[in-house]
Amino acid sequence: MKLPRIALSPTARKLIAAAVAVSGVFAVGGQLKGNVARDVEVRVSLREFADASRAVRSVDVTFLRGETPMRALRRNYAGAAPRELRERMSLPEGELQARVTVTLDRLVVERESNVRVAAGGAIEVPAPPLP
Repeated sequence: MKLPRIALSPTARKLIAAAVAVSGVFAVGGQLKGNVARDVEVRVSLREFADASRAVRSVDVTFLRGETPMRALRRNYAGAAPRELRERMSLPEGELQARVTVTLDRLVVERESNVRVAAGGAIEVPAPPLP
């Protein structure tokens, strides 16, 4: 069976092709929007640990979407840890879970919280409380 051919001018064909291309760009862009990486500053306050009797040995921050880890950072400290951890990272835009693990002398404390990543912003990730 042969389909009938519709006669279109070259201008009409170009307009249809452009409309299809633009629609494809919007469809793909909408799907990828949540995965666009943004450079943001991650901040974790360690002030509560500065006065503790146990020294901070390491801080781990893992960002997850659902159960999938997206990015992680680890800082080890041989001496005194800073009062605030500040780090620039590239993270996917949108809602993420942040898991912060602070390792002290013979003690590990952990906390999970939800954070929102937006372009140009800073993320305040809450540190776990001292037991």
